[in-house]
Amino acid sequence: MVGWKGKFSAAEGATGDFVVGRSKLKDTDTISYALDLNEANVQAIFNRCLKTAETKEIEYATLFRKEFGYEKTEAPVHFDQETIKANKQTIQYLFGQVQIVHCGEFSITEGKAAARYDGTKWTANNSFLMMFLHLAAGAHIMGPFIADGQKASIIKMNPTLSPKDPAFPAWWEQHKSEWEA
Repeated sequence: MVGWKGKFSAAEGATGDFVVGRSKLKDTDTISYALDLNEANVQAIFNRCLKTAETKEIEYATLFRKEFGYEKTEAPVHFDQETIKANKQTIQYLFGQVQIVHCGEFSITEGKAAARYDGTKWTANNSFLMMFLHLAAGAHIMGPFIADGQKASIIKMNPTLSPKDPAFPAWWEQHKSEWEA
């Protein structure tokens, strides 16, 4: 991993080589599972899951580790364990829109993580991509990257569609029980 040196703290906001502001969604807004994979939704969920002063248990997410061939281990992102567990299904829904999930693959690269199932890129911004990947790691959807091959493993997941996709209404009728259970 090259180029991402951001550090996150819910109290202080983001610091490092980039600036990350709040999205239009508030931390207290109700988020439906069926969300479009986009920067605003990723940022809202990321900010919601970060540890706060009230956090009782911390979930650490580290994507790049020395023991997996990287020069050094990155500083972990600290998530509120209870909050990230509560948002796991939403994170899985977003991750289900990634092209590799639709192709049935079980490893991911940074570049492939930015590609939607329709071949378009949901982000060109590395900061949002890293938020997304750290959420996936914190929710135990993916493991850390291995330097040799620049890949990380992902769990088996069901593909999902963006609510903006014209095929979504029919797809949702067939699959909503999986997500609303």
